[in-house]
Amino acid sequence: MKTIKLKSLELENFKGIKQLTVNFGPEQTSIFGGNGTGKTTILDAFTWLLFDKDSTNKKDFAIKTKDTDGKDIPRLDHVVKAVLLVEGEETEITKKLVEKWTRKRGEADQEFSGNTTEYHIDGIKQKASEFKVYVNSLVDEEVFKLITNPLFFNEQYEWKKRREMLVQIAGDISDQDVIESNDKLKELTAVLGKHSVNDKLKQIAEQKKDLKKVLDLTPDRISEATLAKEDVTGLDPSDISGEIQVIQDQINAKQDELQLARNGGMKANLLKQKANIEAELAAIKSDYQTDLHEQIGKKNKELTEMQNTVANADMEIGRLINESTALEQDIKRMEEQLMAKGDEWREVNTQTFDKHRKSCPTCGQTFPANQIEKMIANFKNEKAEKEAAISAAGFKLKEDVAATEEKRADALKKIEELQGTHGQFDSSIVILKEELAEMRASLEKYAADPVYLEAQKELEMVMEQMQDENGASTARASEIQTEIDQLQREIASLQVDLNKFNINKRQDDRIAELNQQMDDAAEKYNELEQALYLIETFNKSKSSMLEERINSKFKYVNFQLFKQNINGGIEECCETLYNGVPYNSGLNNAARINGGLDIINTLSEHLELTAPVFIDNRESVIDLVDTEAQIINLIVSEQDKNLRVEA
Repeated sequence: MKTIKLKSLELENFKGIKQLTVNFGPEQTSIFGGNGTGKTTILDAFTWLLFDKDSTNKKDFAIKTKDTDGKDIPRLDHVVKAVLLVEGEETEITKKLVEKWTRKRGEADQEFSGNTTEYHIDGIKQKASEFKVYVNSLVDEEVFKLITNPLFFNEQYEWKKRREMLVQIAGDISDQDVIESNDKLKELTAVLGKHSVNDKLKQIAEQKKDLKKVLDLTPDRISEATLAKEDVTGLDPSDISGEIQVIQDQINAKQDELQLARNGGMKANLLKQKANIEAELAAIKSDYQTDLHEQIGKKNKELTEMQNTVANADMEIGRLINESTALEQDIKRMEEQLMAKGDEWREVNTQTFDKHRKSCPTCGQTFPANQIEKMIANFKNEKAEKEAAISAAGFKLKEDVAATEEKRADALKKIEELQGTHGQFDSSIVILKEELAEMRASLEKYAADPVYLEAQKELEMVMEQMQDENGASTARASEIQTEIDQLQREIASLQVDLNKFNINKRQDDRIAELNQQMDDAAEKYNELEQALYLIETFNKSKSSMLEERINSKFKYVNFQLFKQNINGGIEECCETLYNGVPYNSGLNNAARINGGLDIINTLSEHLELTAPVFIDNRESVIDLVDTEAQIINLIVSEQDKNLRVEA
């Protein structure tokens, strides 16, 4: 257990206290004084020293000493110094608020330009950040308030944080532990599935909201579907369908009559004659043109073959011309090479063994006779080899020239032969084209055939007779069409009545579907209610187990962590009770302080840390609960006009 105790506290010009030194006892110290004498200022000085705040957690509060007019007295240093015993080892910490006064250039008086704060630990100056790190290493600010002020936990600490702290102290209870503790909760595991209790509650709430919407809206939708049904009183769908069929049969008969009126007996014969004559004309044309088409096809094939032959000859002539040109260029190139070889041979042939070769080019001495003879022999051999090589190359070039000239002659001969063939085919192609033109012109001569002309006249006569017949049948056809239209209107009217039954069938199906949806939603809603009941039972069991475990950690106070709502649900809370009396329901000051000390004892044990506990209005408490922490009592004593300390 880490122990922090306050050995002494010195104040200088702090909130109206010009100079004060308080020495604290190791176990308990009482500070007496009337109202306004500075008891609370001692606590404010200690919290300001550590955390830059007063005892009510205000950061911006008046520190400086004021004059009788309520103005800050200038040029005073405001100092708080404390000697702490941390695990029995003394540490002196000091904080000093210093005014800064500066003189502007050219002015005699100094002006106040702000405040600065100085920090010291054991007399060694510290940066603000270093000082803060040290204080935090001693105790966290929130933890300090929890274990030094008996009223802080219940009166200033937000209830959710209180609850979290209590659960942390006692240790939370797993959902599985709760389920196993109550046989009624066996089904809850399947209900929860992979979700936590809280997540399942959220899911159920969303699902219930959606199902409630279905249950609320579906009756109106059923009513709408019912109102949308048609009135079919006195109507029978079978009778209507039978009547429609009877009228449709009448329409079919009328349509046959209409077709007969439009065609007529005479008109039918005329149509037949017309078709026969047109078939005869087509046969005459076909017979006449069939042989010609066959002959034209043969001529076309012959012409195409000739044109392909000419085209192939043209391509071959082009290729041979290119080949001949290339061979001519090769001959010219080889002849030039042959001439060069002749020049090269003559140059080698005229070479002699120079006299200067008989002496050393370095020292100028003449070589020995036997060496000179050897050199001359080598020269002659090399000359003969070069001449032979050049001659061989020359003979090879002559052979290549002769072979290339022969190839070129063959190519020129083939070109001449192909050009002769080309001329012969050109004249034949001209003749074939003229024959084809005459044959195509003959295709239309069928129209001058006497038989064809006679049939054409018969067709014109039939067409004139058909025109006269059309006028006679038009009036009757119009009359029949009017009768058909009237019958169709009767069917349309009957169909409207028949469709009413189809509309009602769709609405009945819709109503059945909506009723099923409502039944399904109601069933699902009941399942969710059952799941909700299980979760509420779970929460009640967990709240009971958790409260029992937490309350076992305290001697005098108990905690209510859940409250029952009117609708039967459980809601989280954190209410402190002292001897069964709620903290916020008339609990007296002594009970609040002793309850707070009980909480501090448990917190200190859990955190393994004790710090000085300041008890304001100590005069209202006769007996304090036992605690291992250092106690500093602030006691109102009207007879003490100045502070009095008893350690």
